[in-house]
Amino acid sequence: MRMYLPTEARWEETRLGRFIAHNGFGLLEELQTWSLRNSRNFWRAVAEEVGLGCGSGRLAPRGSASWLEPAGFDVATSLLGRHAASAPRRLALCAPSLDGGWSERSFAELAEDTSTLAAGLAQRGVRTGDRVGVALPIGLEAVTTMLALLQLGAQVVWLGAMRDAARRLVATDCRWLVVAHERAVAEPVATTISFGSLSVTKPAPGTLARIQPARLELPGLPPQEIAGMTLKAAWDLAAALDLHEGDVLMACTGPSSPLWPWLVLGCLQLGAGLVVADRLASHGGQPPRVLPAVTHLGICGATLQSERGNCGAPAEAFDAGALRLVAIFDGRIDATAWNWLFEQIGHCRFPLVNCFGGPAWGGLLLAAFPGLPVKPCALVGPLPGVDLCLNIATGRPGGSLVCGNCWPGMPHPDGNIPRLPVRAWIDPDGYWFLD
Repeated sequence: MRMYLPTEARWEETRLGRFIAHNGFGLLEELQTWSLRNSRNFWRAVAEEVGLGCGSGRLAPRGSASWLEPAGFDVATSLLGRHAASAPRRLALCAPSLDGGWSERSFAELAEDTSTLAAGLAQRGVRTGDRVGVALPIGLEAVTTMLALLQLGAQVVWLGAMRDAARRLVATDCRWLVVAHERAVAEPVATTISFGSLSVTKPAPGTLARIQPARLELPGLPPQEIAGMTLKAAWDLAAALDLHEGDVLMACTGPSSPLWPWLVLGCLQLGAGLVVADRLASHGGQPPRVLPAVTHLGICGATLQSERGNCGAPAEAFDAGALRLVAIFDGRIDATAWNWLFEQIGHCRFPLVNCFGGPAWGGLLLAAFPGLPVKPCALVGPLPGVDLCLNIATGRPGGSLVCGNCWPGMPHPDGNIPRLPVRAWIDPDGYWFLD
């Protein structure tokens, strides 16, 4: 197995490398220490880095953490409006649609679709603060519905491709349920809105230009403030994936994965495009037209297992000159799979960014950072701003992961964080590995 050894210049070119230097540090370890000792100033700097204005800011409720929650977060402007104004034709989203084809939207088009859909939902009676279930398969309609509801200041319950019985259980307290078709819900538990029945009338100028306390809820987790979740998601993608404005991330993960809302928020906040897929586009079906523009490929472990058996030459689907990073989202990967990705897709030109975490824990926890040396299957360490340690029993080579602090977008803001159901160990060189 090959260890990836980048040049020093490569590290200095990354967003994380420049962020460290800009804030007066020389090493990643120094930034990590500062992020935990002075979390308020650290998250202020992060908000500036990812373009999320924090105004005067406010502290988290109950005094449980010292990180800054951006005040007056305008979902429509921060995620779409400012990019639509500066780069209206830039790709924002490429995703399957309910009609079975691929749909592409620029930032300007996605902003217009979102505002139109928000107006249609408001006409149907959806109001600020309403708890609304989104029971749409992952794709264009699900993303625009989520963004429209957030623009209205609703509490979005992301149901995705959940089966009807589980969906009914989670959506019990929802006031509204948005579905693909009326027949998609056998026993409605809320006022059901069929996506196709929504009005397409454009809103009057200024009618939706409001700043609302939007929230997002994933099944089984407390609702999360959308401002904090967006801040952490954007930071994760910038620091761990080196995602820049104008880049395009193709994510391959299951249709019901909780990663989707997190990826949407992070990519749009950074001004990057997102390609939604449940598999590598090189086998089966018609690949999206934008595939040669993909700069980052993200893949989860379950998808990777199936792809290795079904893909003969996955690299042919991508432009070798454009693609510059591959990320594994769940952090657990064996040597065979690591080499397959490194050689077949990356041509040994760039690292595999091994990541662990996700929305259930408030974003990424561990990562292997672009521009730093990395061993196959290894993680370099915790994301700056995350205090992670191992609870090691006597005589054991590894231990369970334990979080020691809070950060924006965390679903457990009172600090009562369950122990992560993952064991890990650290080798003599300081690299982290997950069992």
